[in-house]
Amino acid sequence: MTRIKIFLASSSALAEDRREFEIQINRKNKDWIERDTFLDLVMWEDFLDALSGTCLQDEYNKSIRECDVFVMCSRPRLVSTPKKNLRPPSGSSSFVHDNLSTDT
Repeated sequence: MTRIKIFLASSSALAEDRREFEIQINRKNKDWIERDTFLDLVMWEDFLDALSGTCLQDEYNKSIRECDVFVMCSRPRLVSTPKKNLRPPSGSSSFVHDNLSTDT
């Protein structure tokens, strides 16, 4: 079975968006399991009880490097990172930045 690890990064203010993303990934897994593929979603909440020799951010960074896809969700007022600074984490084959703007 092929396992595709997806790291979902976002602020705690986007909890509802993360839950919806997780639901959608789980729905896709029902279809993709027949293709012998599993989408393994990793979120920062998975690390709340993690022990680290340095800091929890180091555990996030390690996990990100082990993932195949990195997805970052943000809203303009929450993140002021210039797009030129957004690049795939080392070792990740894909990078997605989704600006969850409520502007229409």
